[in-house]
Amino acid sequence: PPRGPKNVLDAVPMGWYNLHFSNLPKWRGAAPAQRAIWAGDPTTGADVFKVGEGLDDGPIVASRPRGG
Repeated sequence: PPRGPKNVLDAVPMGWYNLHFSNLPKWRGAAPAQRAIWAGDPTTGADVFKVGEGLDDGPIVASRPRGG
């Protein structure tokens, strides 16, 4: 799940992970790559993060910036 209540997040012993197609925390939420392009951001990338209770707010475990 992209986010969820604590009991759902705790149901998986190692946690949930998500691949996000922009660098967090700058472009949180839906359509991050498109929003970066529309905003004229010269740098984007992809992050893998552990899902938390909020929107795209867990700790980043891998990051690959591109551009700039």
